[in-house]
Amino acid sequence: MDRKKIGTYIINSIICWALMNVLFYATTGDSSISFNLIFTAESLICGLLIFITQFTSGYPLFHKKWAPFLFITGWWYIYALYKYMFIDAGPASHESEIIAGMGGAASFMMVQFLLEKYTNKKALLYLLDGLQFIYCLPPVLSLIHYQLYGTLITYEEATAIRNTNLRETLEWIMTYMGPLYIGLVAIALAGLFLLINRLRTLLSSQQKEDRKPPVLIASIGITLAVSLLPWNMWSQTDFMGPYIKAVRYSMGLSQYYRNIEAKKDSIAISDDTPITSSPHTIIMVIGESATRDKMKAYTPDYKYDDTPWLSRQLNNPNFIIFNNAYACQSLTQQVLESALTEKSAYHEKDFLDSMNIIDIAKKKGYKTYWITNLGKNNNESSFFNVASRADYLLNTGNDDDHSMLAELSQINPQENNLVILHGNGSHAAYKERYPKEKAVFTEDSKEAEYANSIRYTDEFLQSIYEYAKDNLNLQVMLYFSDHGEHMRTGHTPNDQNYVKVRIPMFIYLGDEYLKNNSSKSKILMDRKNTFFTNDMMYNTLSGIMNAESNYYISNEDLTNPAYDFTADTLWTFGNTIKVSEDPFLKE
Repeated sequence: MDRKKIGTYIINSIICWALMNVLFYATTGDSSISFNLIFTAESLICGLLIFITQFTSGYPLFHKKWAPFLFITGWWYIYALYKYMFIDAGPASHESEIIAGMGGAASFMMVQFLLEKYTNKKALLYLLDGLQFIYCLPPVLSLIHYQLYGTLITYEEATAIRNTNLRETLEWIMTYMGPLYIGLVAIALAGLFLLINRLRTLLSSQQKEDRKPPVLIASIGITLAVSLLPWNMWSQTDFMGPYIKAVRYSMGLSQYYRNIEAKKDSIAISDDTPITSSPHTIIMVIGESATRDKMKAYTPDYKYDDTPWLSRQLNNPNFIIFNNAYACQSLTQQVLESALTEKSAYHEKDFLDSMNIIDIAKKKGYKTYWITNLGKNNNESSFFNVASRADYLLNTGNDDDHSMLAELSQINPQENNLVILHGNGSHAAYKERYPKEKAVFTEDSKEAEYANSIRYTDEFLQSIYEYAKDNLNLQVMLYFSDHGEHMRTGHTPNDQNYVKVRIPMFIYLGDEYLKNNSSKSKILMDRKNTFFTNDMMYNTLSGIMNAESNYYISNEDLTNPAYDFTADTLWTFGNTIKVSEDPFLKE
């Protein structure tokens, strides 16, 4: 064994260990000794990995053979320095990037050494190139998000990404990035892959060392064990950390169905009296990305007449149009897992243990329907786990929201029914939400496209109302949007722009309901200007149905005299800021 080489390997490993610590201390500014000791230990493990990789492969760290892998180190370290200097990421350290950069390089070097020594198959080496490319992606994705929204990605956004289908993804890319930006990103990503590939192929060479099997096996075993550290750190970097957390949460949602199955028989409705003596239907329509700021019914001087039907209902005594409804968050999953269940910002209740409005309605004697057109059913979204509790889950698979209207004919008018409809609404890309021939506003602008989508939703609501009133003895129709929308940044919560949480909401009450439930009806009518967040929809609909139960909170029900929330006590954007901070309320 060449002692000189061993000495070189040790010195190189110490250099790497020192570099990691210098970068860590320089970019963190954390004086906590215990925390720094943890990083010091982690960096020592990385130094050990680098030593073993040099020893096993026979190539010192600064040999040209290491170039493709030192590129990975440089890639991550440049990102860490850029984030430190130009991105306000709060007090977080750059520990993950530093360990992932150095440890990842050594891991890939060892894998390439093994592949070239024992297989040298091009397909496997190209697969390695692809794996390195994926390993380098998080900084790219983080910087794209930062460029678009001014912040790094959050867990809530990662959850939305996790539950976004391919069509929605492509529409989002076209809406918020545009062809030129997409082209530049595609060229950059292609260049990154080609650079990784060319560095490997140009610097490929025959193995220099031929270790004895026991030494080689021991080295490989130790390397694989130690490599868990950089890969674990990679999974905690800016983009991957929130996304992996979202994946884990989604994978655990299947427990919801089992939890509710175990609890459903314990539901105790306090009053079995139906809201009407005759069979009737209650309809809840969940809107998508509708902000009341850009609806004529709420903003009379708005330049687009995008709500002609709803505007006509302003003077209809059966309609209550609420002027101060807010979304509890600006992302669909986070909203609906609260709006449809006990969970809200005003008490500590985990979604997995929260009763839902569908099981409450079933206990009250309603036949329940969930009608949607949002592609294939996704049991990894929280609201689909609620939807799956319905007696009938109907999915048209057609992007056009109006395709759901035909499903109403399946509802039996001789039964009491709760029908929930959830469609695309005004989700970007706005021009994809309506047929071209339905475009009323023809200006070539995103706002005109959005207004057309709102108008198409207005027609949709009108069609539901008229069909159900004529055929299903409609006694209650409730509409609210999950969240609002900003024309430039969509509905990401990072900037906490209140246009993303100012939502439309109305309740229609039929004549028989008004007669039989006069007290609750009067309370609702008197509260059209009351402040409200849609995570209390579960309790409000429970009250409307006279389905108060042992899973009901009276002061979160708009129909109950106990409701006493104001703008100063209501939370939005995921329980992070008060509704009263809305600049619109301070004008």
